[in-house]
Amino acid sequence: MYKSLKKNSFTDNFFYLICLFLTLGIYLGYSSFILCLFFIVFRLITTNKETAGIFLILFGGLLGGATRMVYPSIPIYGLVVIFLGVLLLWNKIAPFLKRNRRAIGFLTIVFLLFFVAYLYGPKSSYSNRKIIEIVYKGLVLLFAYSVFNSSSKTSNVAISQALALTVIAYLMIGISELGYSRPVSFIDYEWFRVNSLLSRNQEISGINYQFTGMNSLLAFVFLLSQSSTKSKHFNLFKILFYVTCFQLILTSGARQAIFGLIAVISLYTFYFSGTGGGLKKSGSIVLGLLIVFFIVKYIKDLDISFLTKSLNPDGGNYISATGREPIYFTSFRIISENLFFGVGLGGFAEYGISLYPHNIILEILTESGLVGMFILLIVVLYFFNTSKLSIKHQTNNGTYFFLILACLFIRAFFSSDLTESIGLFSGVFALAYNRRYLQRKYN
Repeated sequence: MYKSLKKNSFTDNFFYLICLFLTLGIYLGYSSFILCLFFIVFRLITTNKETAGIFLILFGGLLGGATRMVYPSIPIYGLVVIFLGVLLLWNKIAPFLKRNRRAIGFLTIVFLLFFVAYLYGPKSSYSNRKIIEIVYKGLVLLFAYSVFNSSSKTSNVAISQALALTVIAYLMIGISELGYSRPVSFIDYEWFRVNSLLSRNQEISGINYQFTGMNSLLAFVFLLSQSSTKSKHFNLFKILFYVTCFQLILTSGARQAIFGLIAVISLYTFYFSGTGGGLKKSGSIVLGLLIVFFIVKYIKDLDISFLTKSLNPDGGNYISATGREPIYFTSFRIISENLFFGVGLGGFAEYGISLYPHNIILEILTESGLVGMFILLIVVLYFFNTSKLSIKHQTNNGTYFFLILACLFIRAFFSSDLTESIGLFSGVFALAYNRRYLQRKYN
């Protein structure tokens, strides 16, 4: 069923156009969830087994749950889709366990820290679920990111395209299943955010403007980060795909994804664009700065209300502009009252303001205290110091993995809880599974 990865410009260009076609269909009324699902499956079938497996592990869980909601008679669940991804990578499990003991060891220390916090926490249904999800998601994501780091066959193009298609599918679920009103124009960038905020009680977990926005950003970054996808020739189809992802990011209404796009392009411009020095590097920097300038000007000229409020808050109160002022102040109060050990895993939810602080640093400080934060910092810093990693570290398929880690950090810093943010630790420790370290250790 699966083909070995090879340069297949026709297939790639075809799906670039499909993503654009279905994005336009959101506004023109011809896109649908089932059409998106068909092309997602088609895209995965036309790539190799490793790429399909990695995609299903990283992004297939919600897709399976969404499919189950739209078609209740079909026995598809998120865990089943993730398990299918693991089956596709079955021959990678033994090498992962043998050669990645270092990463597993570091992640185990993180698990133990959160487990200790769980023991003195409230042990509520939420905290029970939280510790279970931290462990199983952490291990599965470590496996996926490790395979991604070690494989030379993974296609970032296919992952980006399939991810963009899932974003369109989630937008269509909002319209067809959750009763969201359609956008009134191509530059209506508030419809999904407004509907999502008004219909939170109807949402599938994860299908909201923040999750949709960050997946759109990841679709953009997976393609941008793979140096081997660069071409000496101008590729209009790829440019159209970047524009499509930009449109999806704005359509989501997620501030973290919009500002994250600017941050990632700036990071790429100064650290990863061009090779060597001279005119080529200078030209890449100038082009990157022009793109950032265009994005900022375009957003500013549109006068999108939720962005304007964030950039120009009343009275200069940027914390209030986030809409999370009560959450942050509650976090500061918990930290001041439980400075060293926090209130235990899941303890923040007991205060009734929110399940978690929507910030990984505040979440660790409130639930594990200064002691937990200090231990985590020591573990991560020791890992980086002993791994001798560069910010320009490339996976075996030529991906600048720190660009992907930057997206995971943005998500963890501005929104998700530890059941999702654990993926940031998994991604970091997966860097232990790189060719230079393995050459030193096994050759």
